[in-house]
Amino acid sequence: MIKQEEGFTLIEILIVLAILGVVSTAIYNINITSWRVFHFNQDQVDLQQNGRIAMLRIVDRVKGAMDVRVVNNGEENDELQIKWENEDEDGNININYSRYSVSDNTLYYEYVLLSEIPSDDSDSWPTDNDWNTLSRSAPITTEVVDSIQFNSNSTTDAGNVNLLGINLSLSENPGNNDAQTYELHNEVFLRNVQ
Repeated sequence: MIKQEEGFTLIEILIVLAILGVVSTAIYNINITSWRVFHFNQDQVDLQQNGRIAMLRIVDRVKGAMDVRVVNNGEENDELQIKWENEDEDGNININYSRYSVSDNTLYYEYVLLSEIPSDDSDSWPTDNDWNTLSRSAPITTEVVDSIQFNSNSTTDAGNVNLLGINLSLSENPGNNDAQTYELHNEVFLRNVQ
């Protein structure tokens, strides 16, 4: 009597390995695609959050402004200067100046106190030298700002700005046309402008 040995042939083992390879590759591709989609969505959420925070900070300051100036130095991005007042702990009213500007694709907030400006004229605005030497600066966004534009409309008899349009364009890779962008548009009515 011939005893038959049990086991798998080489062909059976190769077929099973091929099937396992195909299944493993499919599972790996699904995981990689899911990971990429997750990161893409997370990057979009971060970009939108940066834009909303920047817009909220600008709008909050603009709403209480006494006066607003839009400065375009011939560059892609505008600069917004704001004159506003606040009350200190002693009840004294202080006049302050703020500036929103873009440098290296980062939106910055700067401010200067009127009392620090070497001028006797309370109606004068800080010069570039004042901004460069006296201002306190803080970034609002990371390096995601493609552009920021301000459009001012005046409807007062004195010609003061009382409606300000803000256009903020953000991108994960500023300057790259293929990158995902996020744009915000807002119009703000200035309540304290005479």
